[in-house]
Amino acid sequence: MADSFTQFSEVLRDLTQEQSDWLKAELRGPPFPNYMTDRNEQEALAKRWFNERGITDLDGCASFVELFEFWPGFEFAFQKTVNGGTEAWLYADESANLDHLANIIQRFLQRFRPDACFGLSWAGTCSRLRVGEFGGGALFITARRVTWMSTWDFLDGWRKKHEASKGRPRPRRKKGTP
Repeated sequence: MADSFTQFSEVLRDLTQEQSDWLKAELRGPPFPNYMTDRNEQEALAKRWFNERGITDLDGCASFVELFEFWPGFEFAFQKTVNGGTEAWLYADESANLDHLANIIQRFLQRFRPDACFGLSWAGTCSRLRVGEFGGGALFITARRVTWMSTWDFLDGWRKKHEASKGRPRPRRKKGTP
């Protein structure tokens, strides 16, 4: 049996205390008060928390409470830099929910850095040498837009273009052009 992995490692630099506090709260997910033991109450709170963040898809989970158990879908750590600042290290060694990462980073940029951008590349690997199981991609995030590119989509798009061009007459080239 083979295991597939999504791996990345990136930092969000130069965080103020306010930015760091906001990011920690977002990454930790909805706070369930100690008195809240009723599963329906928890589900209502979790659903409201996710919906406020634009997340309405359960992403394969049975409930929003279960989705919270996997939130944010990647690892994180806050660390001090040598110049005394704070940065958030965002990473995944085995698996990652890149949709959640994009959601959090875009909301961060909208709130704190509307003119900034964030880029991340990831690797899709496999524990065995299986055909088609290796690749990756990149995310480019601004306050207004999230742009994705994966190697699988890139290759699929070019394969389709190649297949569509088969059998078509090639355009004539002018003499002297390659």
